[in-house]
Parts: sequence; structure tokens; C-alpha cells
Amino acid sequence: MQAGLHMSARNRLIIRLCAVLLTCLLLGSISAVAEASRHFSHIQDLSFYRDLDGTMQVNDLQHVSFSPISDFDGHHFGHHEVYWVRFELHSNGPVMDSLLIEFFGWADVRLYTVGRDDPFVGQSGYLMPYVARDFPFLNRSLIRGLATSDGTTYYARLTASLNHVTFVDAINIGLTTELALYEQYRKDHYLRVFNNGFLLCLMVFLLFLFFLIKDLSFFFCSIYMALSIYTNYNNSGEIVEVMSFFESFPQYIALLDAWVSAGTMVVAVVTIYYVLDFDTNFLKEKKVFNIMLYIFLAAALSAVFITQRVYVVQFIYALMLLSVIGIFYITYFAISRKVKYSLMFSIANVPFILGAVYYLLYEIGVTLPFGQTDQFMIMGTFVQSFLFAMIFSLKFSTLVKQNDEKQKQIILKLQESQVLSRKWKEATVKAETLEKEKAISQYEVLKNQVSPHFLFNSLSVLTQIVYDNQEKAATFIHELASVYRYILGNRNRNSVSLQEELDCLHSYIFLIKIRFPDAFELQISLTDEELQSLVPPLVLQMLIENAIKHNVVDAESPLKITLYTKDELLFVRNNLNLRSQPALGTKVGINNIKSRYRVLAEKEVLVQTSIEYFEVGLPLIYDH
Repeated sequence: MQAGLHMSARNRLIIRLCAVLLTCLLLGSISAVAEASRHFSHIQDLSFYRDLDGTMQVNDLQHVSFSPISDFDGHHFGHHEVYWVRFELHSNGPVMDSLLIEFFGWADVRLYTVGRDDPFVGQSGYLMPYVARDFPFLNRSLIRGLATSDGTTYYARLTASLNHVTFVDAINIGLTTELALYEQYRKDHYLRVFNNGFLLCLMVFLLFLFFLIKDLSFFFCSIYMALSIYTNYNNSGEIVEVMSFFESFPQYIALLDAWVSAGTMVVAVVTIYYVLDFDTNFLKEKKVFNIMLYIFLAAALSAVFITQRVYVVQFIYALMLLSVIGIFYITYFAISRKVKYSLMFSIANVPFILGAVYYLLYEIGVTLPFGQTDQFMIMGTFVQSFLFAMIFSLKFSTLVKQNDEKQKQIILKLQESQVLSRKWKEATVKAETLEKEKAISQYEVLKNQVSPHFLFNSLSVLTQIVYDNQEKAATFIHELASVYRYILGNRNRNSVSLQEELDCLHSYIFLIKIRFPDAFELQISLTDEELQSLVPPLVLQMLIENAIKHNVVDAESPLKITLYTKDELLFVRNNLNLRSQPALGTKVGINNIKSRYRVLAEKEVLVQTSIEYFEVGLPLIYDH
């Protein structure tokens, strides 16, 4: 019972506070209305005159006939069409010298009055530099005016332009004061600053996630938020206000608006691609959206070459309205198809779609009940950005888990590959060792001096590549086996044809190029008859191995081997680039070759050395 009484007392207190607050608001409203009534100013006797050639001066207007504004039929004004408007500014109270006259939508406005030496009052206009405007404020066409009880007559010269963002289709003149102007500005300004600060924090957050995970979806979403920040400031006129202090900037306002609008929608659609995984869930629709993106980019680029840019801007706005319809379509079917994150995506887009539709309808000339206001767009962007950040946070968590699983799988595969590589190495070493032992046991004394040295170098290379590239290691083993098949196949032969020796040499050269990539060249200049001559097995291999042993072999100083015949000798020549520290050796290779030729042909091997090259001449042996 006491709790119930206490609750009732609290309710009564709340009701009393509300009543006091409402009373204060009502009294304030009454006071404001009374103050406005005492100082109310208004425009009357509004009439217009169309200046066909644009040469009329204010002093000539006394002799022309002005038509009532009610006779104005209303149409889209063309490029540089000029109208003169006459009106009287009256005050119901004292003289109002702080009024601001606003001319909505006109590119160039010049205001004059009569009854004084200098009739010029001031100038303004959307495409006029700020430094030339009477009262520059957020790209609004404002000129200071004076209202008296008897009325002050003004003549306004209005010029249209198709280089502006929107068409001018009416002669609208409004009155305001600096106080009212700044009150309206502050109303949207604080909301805009809060929203842009929030978007900036989300943009930094998403960029941080992008650098962590390297997923492009986070990057595109952060770019979209950056463009949203720019759009908020641009719609308020603050960007244009700053940039318009440059005298030549106003003529590019429409061009900039077309680029930013197209860029924002392109980035927005690409972001949606990533959020809803279009390649999986909306594959057919993606083709249509891609065409729309290309049209966006083409329209924005064409604005550079079209002087009447209002048509391009209006076309882009119409495409943006179509894009919003497309986003609504994707939002609806994302839920019906149960796409991941579809619920949050839908909630994020509903206020954004409503705000965007309102903004676009206003920009393309539709009369709306709330007039020009960015609050719907700002709140829609705020809700959308917040929920987008939530979606990307969840996506980030999912990607991190997926990456962890991938890393675990990679580690397991690496461990398995290391075990297999170790077994492969052991088996290869055993097989090559057995092959070596078998070959050594079957060779003659002179031939036994060749094989171990070659095998040692081959196994050294194989040890290096077996861990890095198993496919190359397998190819290496295959070519190595070809060489050894040649060795074993000719173990009982004292000589082979030069053609057979060269066939084996190709496999051997492959092994050499694995050891020294981009550092070995071989040139052969032999006739078919010479290829039928005889040589001891593996003699060419030994000479090439000897050249590698004593010279630097790298990409900067490649080893060049040339095979040619002269005076019944087969010369094997190599360029000289000797090692700084001479290789240790017993000259077994050259001595082996000399001994075999003495036994085989009773001929001597020629060895020649110069500053530039080293060459060995092998006697050509023919079996007649």
C-alpha cells in the first residue's frame, strides 16, 4: 500500500513538472509570436519582366511593363535566361535594416533599388564566388535588404544557368534574419557534427580491421563512410562555402556533385556485394547492378565534356533513386532467401532508404512537406553505419576463426610434408648410394674416378631443392636417373658415338642449370658426320664439370661452353672467370681423359689456355 501511494506521488510530481514545462513553452511561443508580429516584414506587389536579350539596365525599367507574378507560367529556365523582378519590402513596425532577402535556385542575382545615387544594393547567386556575395552563408543566395512602413521598391536581376546542380522552375523570394538563419543552422549543425564524428570513428575502426585481416570489404565500407561524411557537409553547404572563396570554383560545383554522388553509390553497391556475398546469393542480380555501376561512372565522366551539367546531375540523381529501389529489392530478397546478416542489413537500410528517397525527390524538383532538410538523410546514415559496423564486426570474428582454422590446417600439412620430405630424402639418399656403390663396383679403374665426383654434386643440389620444390626435385631425380642409365648402359664400352654422348649431355646440362640458374650457356656447332665420331663415355661431362669447378658461375658472370671442331679435333672451350681462391684438386679429370685417349686411339689430348679462355682438344675417332 505504501509503495502504491509512493508511486502515485511520484506520478503526480512528473505530471506537475510536465505541466510547468508545457506552460513555459506556451508562454515562450506566445512571446515569440508577439515579437514576430511587432516586427513582421513582408513582400508585396511582386511582378516580373523577361529580358530577352539580357541587355536591359535598371534605369531602363521605368519604361517597360511588368507582369503580375501570377501570370508566370513556370518552366525550366534555359542557359543564361534573364528575368527582372520588381517587389516592395514592407515593415509593420519600425524600419527593419537587418533583413536578408533570399533568392532560391538562381545562379546570379543582382539587387537594385530606386531613389538614390547608386541603385546597386548587392549581389549573390549559387555560381557566384563568395568574395563577391553580399552575405555569403552556406551557398545560399542572400542579400541584405531594408524594409520600411511605406515600403522599399527593389529590382532584382535574376540569371539562370544550366551549369548548376538543379533546374530553376520558379521565382521564389524569401525573407529571414541573421538570428533566424543561425538558429536553423545550429539545429542541423549539431546533429551533423555528431553524426560525422560517429562515422569518422567507425571509419577508423574499419580501417584498423582492414589492416588486420586484409579483407577488401572493410576497406570499401570505410571509404563509403568517408564519402558519407563528405556528403553530409556538402549537403549543408559547408564544403561549398569554404571552396567557393576560390573565384573559379563555383562553375565546378555541379561537376563535383556529379562525381561525389556517382562515387558514393558505386562504393555503396560494392560494399553491399561484400556484405551479402553477391557471388553466392545474388549472382543474376549482380549483372544488372554491374551495368548500373558502369552507367554511373560513364555519366560522371561525361559531365566533364557537357557544359550544361544540370542534365548530367539530374540524370545521376534519377539513377540514384533507381539504385535505392534496387537496394530495397536486395533488402527484401535477402530476408526471403535467409542470407547471412540479412536481418541487420534490412534494419540498417530502412531509415537510409527513406532518407535517401526524400533527399533525391527534393533534389529532382518534387515539392515535399518538410522542404529542404537533411535530418532524414543524417539519421538514416547514422543507423545504417552503426548496423553496418556491427555486421562487419561479426564478419571480422568469423574471418578470424576461419583464418585460425586455415592456419591449423596449414601447420598440419607442413608437418606432414616435412615427415614425407624426410622419408623422401632418406629413400633418395639410400637409392643413390646403392646406385653409386653398384656403379663403382662395376667400373674400371679409370671410370671409377668419374662417377663419385658427379654424384656428390648432384646430391648436394638435390638436398637443397627437395624441401623447397618437390616437383622440381622429382624432375631432377628423373634427369639424374637418365644420366646414370647412360653410365650403366655403357659400363662395358670403351667408346660411344658423339651423338650418344650429346644425348646424355642434355640431361646433364639440365642438372647443371638447376645448380646455376641463368648462369650457364652451351653452344654446339657440329656436322652430322662429326656426330658419328667416337669419344670415351662421359668425357664431355668431365670437362664441363672441370670448368664449373675452377670458375665463378653466377648470373652476372655466366659460364659459356662452346663445342666446335677444327683440324680433326673436337674442342671444348669455356670462358675464364677464375675463382679468387683456386679450387683444390688432383687433376684427376684431365689426366683421366688423357689416359683414356692414349689407350683408345693412341693420340694426345690438346690443352690450351689464354687470358680469356681455356679449351681442350679431343681427337676425333672414326670407326672405319
